[in-house]
Amino acid sequence: MLAGAATLTTGMALSYAAKWIFKPRERLFASCFQCGFRFNTYVGFAVAGSINGQAGIAGIALLAGAMIPLANVASVWVLARHGETHWLKELTRNPLIIATVAGVVASLAGLDLARPADHLLEILGGASLPMGLIAVGAGLRAMRLDESPAMMGYWLAVKLLVLPVIAWGVGRGLGLNDIYLTSVIVLAALPARVERLHSCHQNGWRRQTRRHADFAGDGCWRW
Repeated sequence: MLAGAATLTTGMALSYAAKWIFKPRERLFASCFQCGFRFNTYVGFAVAGSINGQAGIAGIALLAGAMIPLANVASVWVLARHGETHWLKELTRNPLIIATVAGVVASLAGLDLARPADHLLEILGGASLPMGLIAVGAGLRAMRLDESPAMMGYWLAVKLLVLPVIAWGVGRGLGLNDIYLTSVIVLAALPARVERLHSCHQNGWRRQTRRHADFAGDGCWRW
């Protein structure tokens, strides 16, 4: 968890540095800031599972579950800060944050699902990974950017090149074993996707700005 948090916060710092390096429009910066550290969990499960099997999926699930709230809070805070809404209001209506908090509360309270509901969710869960990967593939599309290509390249480099190296170094320094070290590196190298676009849409960004966020989030994975 410590290695994941260190990698994630480093990504946040490097992403925010683009505001001073490139001096972009505020809304463009706010929509793309999160692309330097957020991750597509569906792709992560598939990659971790292909490397380490069920143990790999379990490892990255634990890590992602701990990192998702931190990533969402930072992303929504920056979007709201540069928009016309209050950050606390946006946090309380973000579905990913609500779902994470509800799951943690239910777990701490020792609540158990009724057997029929548990069985139904188990069936849906088994189909979620392949269906999620199909959705990811269907959403990929080529596009050209006419504004701030250098900044888009910067965010791509941070997410897909710099963070995996940092994750490897931190993980080795903390003495993580192969499965957990692989989980941290895989999570660091994953592109952002669906959650990012939902956040931009929820905060009312116009289509062109969301398009930049889309490119910065997973542009390198198209080729």
